[in-house]
Amino acid sequence: MVALRGTEARQRTERSHAELIATVAHELRSPLTSVKGFTATLLQKWERFTTTRSG
Repeated sequence: MVALRGTEARQRTERSHAELIATVAHELRSPLTSVKGFTATLLQKWERFTTTRSG
């Protein structure tokens, strides 16, 4: 019985760690995806932002 409890507790801990890692990975990926998309847009349209205007 003691070994069974130890196994269940270890499995719960492993599941909890896996869920935490999945959550952290998701939270990091979401903003990075936006930054990546914005950077790609800037690179594609860079000429529009770098034109000099004579006043």
